[in-house]
Formats: sequence, structure tokens, C-alpha cells
Amino acid sequence: MGTVYRIARRGHEPSRIDLPTLARIVTGLRQLTGQEIQISDILEYVFDPSEESGPVNLS
Repeated sequence: MGTVYRIARRGHEPSRIDLPTLARIVTGLRQLTGQEIQISDILEYVFDPSEESGPVNLS
């Protein structure tokens, strides 16, 4: 099964996808559309308060 179909399967959505997968999707969309597609064109952050665990320390 192809990458996009794996990601889009209703009820089986992945909890995360890796950067090489995102790069392949963006590259494919650029080739198909001829447009300069960015990751922000295909991803949307949706805040889920039930998953909030407090501040994240990145240092």
C-alpha cells in the first residue's frame, strides 16, 4: 500500500510520520501540481487539551 493511502486510512491514522515520508509527499505534490508546496500547506496543528502534559523542556 502506498504512503499516502497508509496515512489516510480512516480508523488507522498514524500517530506520527517521519521526515522522509513528508519529504516524499511534498515532492510528489510539487511534481503533480507544478506549485511550490510547503509542509505547512499539508499539515495543520490541532490542539488537543486532553493530551496536554505541561511545558516541554527542549534544552
